[in-house]
Amino acid sequence: MTKYILKIIIIILFLNFNYAYSQNKVWFKPKAVDDSLKIDKDKCLAITGAKDGSLQMANCLTQEGWTYIDLAVIKADEGQCIAKSKEDSQNMRKVFLACMLSKGWDLLSKSEEIISKLNQDIRDICTKDEYKDYYKNTPCNTNDITFEQLANNSKITENEKKILLEITNKTDVLTRQQDEARKLYGGYIDKKYAEFRNDVLIPEITSYRLDLYNGKITWGQYNQKRKDNMKEANEKLKQLREDLQNYLKTKS
Repeated sequence: MTKYILKIIIIILFLNFNYAYSQNKVWFKPKAVDDSLKIDKDKCLAITGAKDGSLQMANCLTQEGWTYIDLAVIKADEGQCIAKSKEDSQNMRKVFLACMLSKGWDLLSKSEEIISKLNQDIRDICTKDEYKDYYKNTPCNTNDITFEQLANNSKITENEKKILLEITNKTDVLTRQQDEARKLYGGYIDKKYAEFRNDVLIPEITSYRLDLYNGKITWGQYNQKRKDNMKEANEKLKQLREDLQNYLKTKS
């Protein structure tokens, strides 16, 4: 996902004018994901037969943990928190979510919460002094790969092979836990992305790691393959976001 996108997981409803529904109000649920409202509305329809915008649907959604609130209220808090987040360009989303939480809006989904913590665990591994020389060849974050690292024609040394195995054994455990969180707690995008990682991205990563380890490719070629893998991941996420928007447009 784009690093600094500030996303509020609130779905604005454009409903028929009945009951108390209004374009000036929204449904809110703590720790919801993009498709949570659509999923719960479909569930209410299946269980009760309630139509969208009806009192029966409203009661069912309330039982599912949703609250019908004034849009202006959350927009005002959102505006303040966006302004605050811009003061720290390196941690905008983190600052924004913390600010919203302090105002009573819990926007961090369970999957995001787990993935964020595990990302920090991975960063902690990357910053260990004993791995400093290794990460001169390839950075922890693919976005940080430099031109010099792409042009590196050297191949992995025996000592670097040992470090690669040690790092891989540690980080793979953490990334597997992230994918499990996506499957267990995520919405449509998380679940589909976890499948794509398992079926496509991880086999590719394993393949070019082995090529590096066995001396078949240089560090520069390895770094390029990392960039290609990330590009593929971002393209998939873009497709999934488009698919989700189409799903959200369908009627319950």
